[in-house]
Amino acid sequence: MYVKKERIKFNGDDMNLKISIGSNLEQVGQQQSINDLAKSTGESLINPIIDGEVRRFRYSVEDGGITMKFYFYLINYQNAFETAGFTTNEIMTGDLNVLNSFFIMDFYDTFDTYTQTKFFTTYLTKIGTLPNYLIDYSSDYDFNQLYYWNIPLSYLNKYTGDTITGYVKFSFFNSKTGKISLFYNKDNDDDIVIRKTPEKMYFKTVLDLVNQTWLIDTPSFNNNYEMLAYELLPSTYVNRVNNTMNSFENKQQIYPSGNTFISKFGNYSIK
Repeated sequence: MYVKKERIKFNGDDMNLKISIGSNLEQVGQQQSINDLAKSTGESLINPIIDGEVRRFRYSVEDGGITMKFYFYLINYQNAFETAGFTTNEIMTGDLNVLNSFFIMDFYDTFDTYTQTKFFTTYLTKIGTLPNYLIDYSSDYDFNQLYYWNIPLSYLNKYTGDTITGYVKFSFFNSKTGKISLFYNKDNDDDIVIRKTPEKMYFKTVLDLVNQTWLIDTPSFNNNYEMLAYELLPSTYVNRVNNTMNSFENKQQIYPSGNTFISKFGNYSIK
């Protein structure tokens, strides 16, 4: 905000200083300051232009299909949607609570939460009877949503060489509870150092720039072509993530029945 200052000489006697509400403070000549303020305000409100060009990477079929297994926690860990709070009937009948839930995969350049940048997010919206997903070129397309990754060219252009190492993190939005479940890499439990650091939450990923393929580099994958994601137990971190979500109750409007109805604004009829 621009503040105009004026100096008034006091002669030692009582004086009356009148300031008119409609006075003209003669701001002519201050247009440059106004333009600078408008420009800085506009830049703070409008996101910078981001190049949206992407390159499609597919799963590396040369290494065999990968089965992604998600384990939810209730009393203990189970590879079942019932453990996430859904009933068996909701799962089998495709209830809206199930259909509106989905897995989220975020891709980062590093696991360091202080310096990392998230470059893209993709979703797995097809919910089956079990939270197991085979990612393979010959798999059922309906449950193979993570086979292709669309990776921003702005990220790929930062690197030279044949491969890039990135990190992915998984979470699950539960439409029934309105909460986010966070998952960590179960293989990291075996490393006494990693399991105490933010790296615990991530799956190391290798991008092949020559063949434009991806694979997850973790012991379970290297041994059995599996990815084991376990739900993170309730914690301050989990609560903080859920507190950042804006949720609302999505209710369907109920219309009056019949051809005539009365409201506080008068009588209405449908002709």
